[in-house]
Amino acid sequence: MRLKTSLFAIFLLLAALPLTGACSGNTESSAINDTGTIKPVEIVSATGPMPPFNPGGPNVEITVKNTSQYPVTELTVQLNLNLPTPPAAYAFDFGLTPDAPLAPGATAKLARSLINGSFNSGTSYTLTIDAVYKGATGTATADYAVQVQIAAPPATG
Repeated sequence: MRLKTSLFAIFLLLAALPLTGACSGNTESSAINDTGTIKPVEIVSATGPMPPFNPGGPNVEITVKNTSQYPVTELTVQLNLNLPTPPAAYAFDFGLTPDAPLAPGATAKLARSLINGSFNSGTSYTLTIDAVYKGATGTATADYAVQVQIAAPPATG
């Protein structure tokens, strides 16, 4: 009798396994944040200092690419310079909207003056990416960080 009861309990457990994944709240948004499987934007480059040269702080240009199959409708990339005094983080708001998204495969670049900021070539800095995109099941978010080195712009002439 114990063997039948144990086998029946195992059967019920195995039968319930597919349901646990479906009920665990594993939506597109949580899959992005927890597993990192969907990162809709990648950093193509971080370049600086860019002309015109500003005595208040260097100009840095960040280029991003939508690597997903979904349009990105909001995008902010924050550059963290690890400085001891504020402002130590600089937000690059790409100004995307549902009416003017970053299409799949498209790139965008944005330059910003880092007032009171500085950086060293060869040093890695953290970029925090906050994106909203229209996914397969509706609007989803992605929040993740990547490491970059700010490279000098290509020589002209």
